[in-house]
Amino acid sequence: MQTGRATQIDTRDGVVVAEVPARSTAPSPEGPRQVQTSRYGLAIDHRDNVWFGQINNRDDVGGAGQAVIEWIDGRTHESRMIALSRRGRTRGVAVDFDGNIWAGDDEGNTLYKLSPGGLELGAFPTGDGGRYDDHGPHGIGIDTDGKVWGISGDRASRYDIDGRLLCRTHRLPALYTYSDMTGLQLLTVTVRAGRWKVRFEGGGPDVHWDRVTWDGATPAGASIAARVRVAAAAEALDEAPWSPRLQPDRPLPPADPATGYSPSGRWIEVELSLDHQIDDVLPLLRSVRVEWQRP
Repeated sequence: MQTGRATQIDTRDGVVVAEVPARSTAPSPEGPRQVQTSRYGLAIDHRDNVWFGQINNRDDVGGAGQAVIEWIDGRTHESRMIALSRRGRTRGVAVDFDGNIWAGDDEGNTLYKLSPGGLELGAFPTGDGGRYDDHGPHGIGIDTDGKVWGISGDRASRYDIDGRLLCRTHRLPALYTYSDMTGLQLLTVTVRAGRWKVRFEGGGPDVHWDRVTWDGATPAGASIAARVRVAAAAEALDEAPWSPRLQPDRPLPPADPATGYSPSGRWIEVELSLDHQIDDVLPLLRSVRVEWQRP
């Protein structure tokens, strides 16, 4: 989003909850003032606050050509600009596992790190002193190890949480991404459901799988569901039909000729789906037990 309103939509029913105009409160020598926004990449943190990059650097916030980032309170929808320490412009924005905010400045060749409250924790130069110094990162993402990726043109760079360069790859196809390119936001903030799969081998061809049980906690508003599929070989599991939803502490469903599902075969895959509909009310899976028999 480069310009225009920021819209909050309830994904359960598609109803627009709120709209935030393209105006924000910014600091100035004369006191707080309203300024026009130039929204670009965005991220949502663990407190439902929204962070926008600002593609236009600002003479009216902090200083001439100042890099800024916009923060929108997820509950009150108040918007304010945060002036960063260097000249430039921000594009990609991401949130790490600890709730810190990362922003890429492709004009000022800088990677910014901010606390969940918006305090600047670091401004790390991203140039390598060579031919690829013409642009800093315009796309930012966090991987499953908590490392930070910066994307710019044909270059992808990986940094640790202290802004130290770990590796860099050149001559990639033209890359253009600036919002949650790794899917970490979807995994840790947005998604309401997740799946966990595990495979077991029964030790012989004539295995009959009897029962799958699991231990966990499902407070009101959360749930855990399970299903299985069975095949003679591990590579055949991907095409095997799934069982109906399992009943806790009950034997596996019998074979179903209509679907092709059978509880007999050397390999079994167990899938557990964890779901929650209320913020901060989460299911907990502690263990899974599989019982089987063979001659």
